[in-house]
Amino acid sequence: MSIFNKKKDDEYETPLAAVKIIEPYLNRHSKIWCPFDKDNSNFVMYLREREHEVINSHIEYGQDFFTIDVPEGIDYIISNPPYSKKDQVYKRLFEIGKPFAMLVNLQGFADSSKRANLFNEYGIQVMYIYPRICYIKDGIQTTSNIFQSGYVCKDILPKDLMIHIMEK
Repeated sequence: MSIFNKKKDDEYETPLAAVKIIEPYLNRHSKIWCPFDKDNSNFVMYLREREHEVINSHIEYGQDFFTIDVPEGIDYIISNPPYSKKDQVYKRLFEIGKPFAMLVNLQGFADSSKRANLFNEYGIQVMYIYPRICYIKDGIQTTSNIFQSGYVCKDILPKDLMIHIMEK
């Protein structure tokens, strides 16, 4: 049984501008797993356009990140995960042991003892993104966002803390 809670609405799409931020830090022609992404995800489409091999999966396709096998030979795991499952997502990512970049709400990103302990044990990198990202819900891009987003990464960024100023 999946640990995804059907009552919690975690399905927000990432705008293309936010995907473009992380791509320059990836090796060319990488094999990337986007484990929370449908076929029309900006992560999937843009990374393929940039000549990466992308494998995507999604709970709606019957592919539960917490139970499916990790695709063979992947170089990176990149996505916008369900925020309500942050602790479980990070735990699995660290168990997998591949470089990753997760676009997440940075407010309170280490506000659970489980997450703080994982981050201290394995080490992380953070890219703070300014201004706030306006996500897409049901095909409509929001015009504001109440939280600050950024990438929490492992073994992708050249420095442990970066600030990216995104063009509007």
